[in-house]
Amino acid sequence: MKKSLGFIAAVLLIVVSGHLYAGESKVGVVNRNTVLQKSALTTSLNDDLTKRYEARQKELEEVEKQLQDKIDKLNIDTLSINQDEQTKLIAKIAAEQANLKILTAKLEKDIAIEKEKIKQRLTAKMNDVIKHMTENDQYVVFEHTDDSLVLESEIDITQKVVDGVKE
Repeated sequence: MKKSLGFIAAVLLIVVSGHLYAGESKVGVVNRNTVLQKSALTTSLNDDLTKRYEARQKELEEVEKQLQDKIDKLNIDTLSINQDEQTKLIAKIAAEQANLKILTAKLEKDIAIEKEKIKQRLTAKMNDVIKHMTENDQYVVFEHTDDSLVLESEIDITQKVVDGVKE
């Protein structure tokens, strides 16, 4: 495994150095995480997602509050209501809790699906920007996801890609 990675790295180095030596290309390094987090398109899409699911979220919060009020009332009124009424109220609360869990899980699933679609859209747009840079600006682009990696400003083209990822 190490030998094959070393071989791949050596081949990449040879190819890149050949392009650079010929004066045809520049090296650029892009942090994918930064692009996916900081682009204007990310902000726009996340704002749209929040607005789209805001009503459902508030509805669930209201249902949860009403359910908690019923539980509090049951705890307070336990001694003043008969056993049959307590049993019915407990069953009703349990059914409402189960329904709330189902609705919450559905909302979370819907949001997760939308977030994945957003990530795919952002990735496609980022790849388009990088492709444009490699074809038109003669960059040899390396991508990474290590947020702790600090690069020289001459080769770090992350901000250029962030700026390019627009709607």
